Amino acid sequence: MSGLVAHKMTIFMQKRGDKDDSIPHLHIILNDPCIDRITSAEDMVIIVNCTSIKEGVDDYDKTCILKAGCHPFIVRDSYITYRRITLESAYFIETKIASGDFITYAPVAHDLYIQILSGLLSSKAVSLKYKRFIKAAIEQNACGDFQPIGII
Repeated sequence: MSGLVAHKMTIFMQKRGDKDDSIPHLHIILNDPCIDRITSAEDMVIIVNCTSIKEGVDDYDKTCILKAGCHPFIVRDSYITYRRITLESAYFIETKIASGDFITYAPVAHDLYIQILSGLLSSKAVSLKYKRFIKAAIEQNACGDFQPIGII
């Protein structure tokens, strides 16, 4: 299964902490598998969740707004829920895809990927642990050709 998980990949999965009967959400993988320099795990990726903006609700992270149509799955304006960011092993994701628990979908376009990754680096909702991880992933060339300007 090695090599299936990569940056820009999208998957449908339950949000962490949700009940089994909840509706799966679109999640985006932000890096190719790389070494977590804190734990020395070798196949780690960061995953962010995409959530629709509810009409009349103004209490959401406005760091990265995704306009309807920016991805085939996104039919309503949405946002990246950076406070729900997770770090997972690529093996875990590949196993869940193989079992049918996670479903892959079209990857995000390059411009959208850059917007989401830049948002991670600037969002106040992202803990230092995840910012350090993604900075190390960038140093390991695990984020494609992403080169942050003035953020790192």
